[in-house]
Amino acid sequence: MKSAVRLSALLCALAVVPATAVIGPARAMAAADEPSYAVSLGDSFISGEGGRWSGNAAGRKSNGGIPKELWDKTDRVVIDGLTLDQIYAPEDLLSDDKTPGCHRSDISEITAVRGTGFGSGTIKKVYNLACSGATTDDLLSRHYKEQPPQIQQLDALVSRNPKSLAFVVISIGGNDLDLAGTMAKCGESWKASAYCSTNTAITGPLTENTRSLKTKVTFVLDKVKGVLKERGSNAQIILQAYPHPLASGAAGTTSQSDENSWDRWSMYGCPFYNKDLQWLSNEVSPTITLSLKDAAKSSGVHFLDLSTALEGHEVCSKNAQQTGYADDGSLYVPPASKSEWARYPARTEMTDSMKQEVFYPNQRGQQAMGNCLGRFALKIDRAAKSVSAKCTGGPAVAPGEMTITLEN
Repeated sequence: MKSAVRLSALLCALAVVPATAVIGPARAMAAADEPSYAVSLGDSFISGEGGRWSGNAAGRKSNGGIPKELWDKTDRVVIDGLTLDQIYAPEDLLSDDKTPGCHRSDISEITAVRGTGFGSGTIKKVYNLACSGATTDDLLSRHYKEQPPQIQQLDALVSRNPKSLAFVVISIGGNDLDLAGTMAKCGESWKASAYCSTNTAITGPLTENTRSLKTKVTFVLDKVKGVLKERGSNAQIILQAYPHPLASGAAGTTSQSDENSWDRWSMYGCPFYNKDLQWLSNEVSPTITLSLKDAAKSSGVHFLDLSTALEGHEVCSKNAQQTGYADDGSLYVPPASKSEWARYPARTEMTDSMKQEVFYPNQRGQQAMGNCLGRFALKIDRAAKSVSAKCTGGPAVAPGEMTITLEN
C-alpha cells in the first residue's frame, strides 16, 4: 500500500540525510523546536483495538438476537457518525498511516496525554505506533501488516527531535502467549460443555509460553533503551500490564445454576464457566502481570499495572450493565460508570473487524486506561528512579476517576 511504501522510504532515507533535513509528510516531526510528544508501542491493548464501541448491547431472551436499535446505540459509527477509517486510522496519530488491521483508534490510550504537562513543556503531540496482533518479533524485527518493525518507526521518529520526546509507553507480550486465543478457546470449551482450565492442551502451551515472557519483554525494553540512548534522548520508558477484560467467577453475571444456559452467551455475551473465569482472573492474569513487572524491574523502566483497571466493568460482570430495555419498554443506555468497558463475544454475525475486537477495551475502557496513563505520567515526571504503580477503577467508577497507587 502507498502508506507502507512511504514509511519504508522514510526509514531508508534517514540513514543518509543530514540531521537538519526535513522529513516528508507534513504530519511527521520536522523541526528541532517541535512541541513535546509521546509515543506508544506494542499490541492491541495499546493500539486502541475495540475503540469502535461505547458499550455492549443486551440480547433478547426469546431468540438470542441483539435488536438493531440497541446495537446502534453502542456503535460509534452510528452514534458519532464516524467511518471506520476515522476511528481506526485517524490522521493525527501517525504520519500518513492508513494501513488496515492495526486498529490504532482515535481514542487509544496515548491520546489521553495530550495537554499533560511534562518536564518543562507540555505533551502536544502523540504518535501511536502500536499494531493490533503484534508480537515482540513484530516490534523488533519483523514487518507486520505492511508496517516496518515498530522499533524502526520509533527510531525514524525520535531521530528528528530526540530532546522533546517525553516518554515511550509499551504494551507487548500478550500475543506471544496467544492470550486472546486462550480466552477464545475457553469460550469454545463452554459451548462443548467442557472446562478449559483443566484441559492441558489449552493450559500447557500458555504455561510454557509464560516462562519465556520476561526474557522476551526484557529484550524489547533493552532495545528501546538502546535506540533512545543512541539518538541522545532522555525520554522515560513505561511498560504496562494488561487489563483483564473478564470478571472473576465470583463476579459472574449469572449464577452457578445458570452456567449451562445459552442465555449466558445470547443475552450477556459471556460463554464461560465460572470455574474458567476464576482461572483466567485469579491465576493467568496475575502470573502474566508479575512476569511483566519483573521485566520492567530488570530493565530499570517504569511499570504501570493495569490488570484491575476494568474491575467492576468487565465482560460477564454482574456489576456492569448493557444497553437494553427498561421495565417500561424504553431504551436504556447505562452511563459509563455502570457499563461494560470491554468488547464481548456477541452471539451474532460479525465481520472480521468485529471478531478482532472481542475481549479488548472498548471506548470507555480505552478512556479509563488513558486516564491511568495520564495520572502515571505525572508520577514519573522528573523521577530519579523507576516507578511502579497500580491503576484501579471499581464498580460505579467513571473512566475519568481512576486511582493510582504507588508500589514498592
